[in-house]
Amino acid sequence: MRTILDTTKLVEIFVVCDDMSKKLSAYCLENNLQQEKAERLMSESEMMTIVIYYHHSGFKKML
Repeated sequence: MRTILDTTKLVEIFVVCDDMSKKLSAYCLENNLQQEKAERLMSESEMMTIVIYYHHSGFKKML
């Protein structure tokens, strides 16, 4: 059975990823853990959202 995800689910995934990314950044600052600051065109939250959405979409099963 093919799972169809809608834009509401996409936004929900992004919000969860963005919240987690912000908490991780705050944790790293509080504990003096260094994060490499590379220039990116997309945020970590956006990249995580794409990967998670792809794996839940069922698209790779169709190929």
